[in-house]
Amino acid sequence: GLGINMPIKRGNVVPQHSLVDFIIKRFDEDADRCFVVANLSPGHPIIFCNEGFCRMSGYNRAEIMQTPCTCDFLFGP
Repeated sequence: GLGINMPIKRGNVVPQHSLVDFIIKRFDEDADRCFVVANLSPGHPIIFCNEGFCRMSGYNRAEIMQTPCTCDFLFGP
């Protein structure tokens, strides 16, 4: 896997977004990384994109957020 060492919690003690928070904190510090995080709800909307992805794509965060994780906007019209 990713080599992620997450503390083990039982039941629903940990909020669902804690994994997302962990990924953002762990990987967003590296300016060379480009990534998005998507939700598993219908349409799989992007719920986070880092600055590296914004620079790479040429879009700002407001334009990227809540678009489908398939990143169709990168393919052009």
